[in-house]
Amino acid sequence: MIAHEIGVTHVADPLGGSYFVEAMTDELERQAEETFAYLDDLGGGSILEGVYSAIEEGWFQSEIADAAYAYEQKVSSGRRIVVGVTGYFEGNDEDPPEILRIGPEIESCS
Repeated sequence: MIAHEIGVTHVADPLGGSYFVEAMTDELERQAEETFAYLDDLGGGSILEGVYSAIEEGWFQSEIADAAYAYEQKVSSGRRIVVGVTGYFEGNDEDPPEILRIGPEIESCS
């Protein structure tokens, strides 16, 4: 599960010196700081005012939708394995569970 869902197999020793974990933490911090800077700019120097503006503009919903779409694309294409759902489920002789697929006609509805 850890190998496929976190990606620890992409490095020789994921916890050796904790460089892999530090790199993931640094990336998360970079993305958070980018978001805070955007909200600060949007709010004219106030993150709180930026949050209010972002809510009114639908920015948070858009970010969530974009992330969900990118994740679904990876899962659908097989680039991302969800253990127990798209791979490695019990009873290898059974068919995989059916996955809900949203077609373009539904995606385009707002």
